[in-house]
Amino acid sequence: MSPESRTSQLLTKLANFSFSRPVLVVMVLLTIGGTFGFIASRLGFRGDFIELLPDSTREVQDLKVVQEMAGGGGYFVVRVRGDSKETRRPYAAALAKKLEEQKDLVSYVEYHFDASFFTTRALWLLSSDKLKALGEDVDARITWEKQRALPGFVDLLEEAPPPTLEEIEKKYGSQARQSEYIEGRTAPELYMFVKPTKQAGDLDFNRQILGKVTEVTASMAPQFPQIEVDFTGAYVARVEEDDVMREDLGRAGLVSTVLALTIILLSTRRITALLVVALPVALGISATFAFAYFTIGHLNPVTGFLGAILVGLGLEYGTHLAMRYWEERRQADVLPALRTTVISTFPGALTSATTNAVAFLVLLASRFDAFKQFGSIAGFGVMATVISAYVMAPAILRLAERIRPFKADKVALDADGNEKSGPRVPTSALVAIIVGITAVAAVSATYAPKASFEKDLKRLKGKSPATELDEAINDQLGIIMTPAIVAV
Repeated sequence: MSPESRTSQLLTKLANFSFSRPVLVVMVLLTIGGTFGFIASRLGFRGDFIELLPDSTREVQDLKVVQEMAGGGGYFVVRVRGDSKETRRPYAAALAKKLEEQKDLVSYVEYHFDASFFTTRALWLLSSDKLKALGEDVDARITWEKQRALPGFVDLLEEAPPPTLEEIEKKYGSQARQSEYIEGRTAPELYMFVKPTKQAGDLDFNRQILGKVTEVTASMAPQFPQIEVDFTGAYVARVEEDDVMREDLGRAGLVSTVLALTIILLSTRRITALLVVALPVALGISATFAFAYFTIGHLNPVTGFLGAILVGLGLEYGTHLAMRYWEERRQADVLPALRTTVISTFPGALTSATTNAVAFLVLLASRFDAFKQFGSIAGFGVMATVISAYVMAPAILRLAERIRPFKADKVALDADGNEKSGPRVPTSALVAIIVGITAVAAVSATYAPKASFEKDLKRLKGKSPATELDEAINDQLGIIMTPAIVAV
């Protein structure tokens, strides 16, 4: 027996079983889908862009080793505002003491330092150009003093005297901090840099320390009613990015689903079409994310949008199946229509799904881990949606027939009793469409080489309250408080 014959027999049995036991089929599949959905709900999401980089590269391995040794590469930053300077500083001291008591979360807190250390080493903070200018000013002043110490010296040129040593010290010593507290240059603010015990890549830890700092600052509010605090730093930014990405992913999936189902409803004008199309896709996507949970364990900013992508790819199988079924029902009963629909459309749907899946699975050859994960999940998802459509949709169509039997739309007939064809599209319109598409393709091909590839992952993150606050603090301090780590 040929493979085609065996496939036809299997599809016939599937159609027969869906016809005779539609309630059982739908209930079993909904139970399986619910189980997959529960498993998928445990799927984590990692918004850290470092997670997208391949672990096999030495740079990533070295970075993770150093971060593990140093306890990460950033701070949890607390900005203290309100009241007076004399109140903010005691508040910072009290808050630092409370935070450092959380040994499992906080290693230390910095909000002040020994200013004399920087004052006596101010030259270390100067650039090479300023050091050169400093030497020239000092030499000029020494020369000027020596000339005027000579007996009988007369200044015939009457040049302006070079800056005095006090003026030189004031000019070049301004780089050294005069206050021992980490405060804004112009804004009445004090900044506290909390060093957590773990890396910022651990989102659960980030939420834990954010909750604890929020709790501690809230407990101090009655004692310092005029003080206001807000938070930033890598640990806070990661939490905000994760929340925003989750919202974006959910919104994208919801919008794509609503738009797709609306188009299907408008084109078919049948409520049944929504169930025939939506339920199998939901089953396929649940199975896909359950597969992702068992194979990878989490989603990232690249794989997170697969839900919206699979909605678009998966809807076509149920749509084609339903529309073909209603065409067959105009000439046959339910069971023959189901058999003909399933047997005639499955090879084409399987070919289409396999083509899409192979296109995604090619990404498994990539060295970029995010692409590999995307390819494996998407390839599985495409096949899961097509199988779900042909296992579940026939039973839904049979149930719909029980609830509301099919009624063929009225068809306009000509004088001979034959079905009238729709209006003919003018040849000029077809030619215009072809010319327009060709022109767009030509223009696109011209501009395609000019498109650049964004390699800076920071630009992909967008803005958030934490990142904006971090930039404002950097402007006030004049430096970026991100520790440079060197492993020797």
